[in-house]
Amino acid sequence: MTAPLVLFVDDEAGVVSACKRALRREPWEIRITTSADEALQLIAAEDFAVVVSDQRMPAMDGAELLRQVSQLKPDTVRIILTGHADIDSAVDAINRGHVFRLLGKPWND
Repeated sequence: MTAPLVLFVDDEAGVVSACKRALRREPWEIRITTSADEALQLIAAEDFAVVVSDQRMPAMDGAELLRQVSQLKPDTVRIILTGHADIDSAVDAINRGHVFRLLGKPWND
C-alpha cells in the first residue's frame, strides 16, 4: 500500500521545510511548494489525501487555493495554516475553501 500524499503550500520556504522535517517519521509522503500555482499543478497530477496551505500568500491566498482544490479534488482534506488567525479570515477561509481545520502558526517543532 502506498503512503498517503500530503502537500504543504506556503510562500515561506522555511515553513514548508519545517513541516516536512516535523513529519519525516510519519507514514506519509510529504510534498512541499512555495507557489499556489505549482500546488494546483501538483494537485491536478496526483491524488493528495491532505493539502495544508498558508492563508497569506502573494499571488493567491490560501482560501482561494483551497476553494480551487475543493473543485478539482473534492475528497482531498483541506487545512488552512495562518499566523493571522482572526475570526473574519478564519470564517472566509472555511466558507470559500471548504476548510476542514484552521491551524495557527508559529508552533514549536
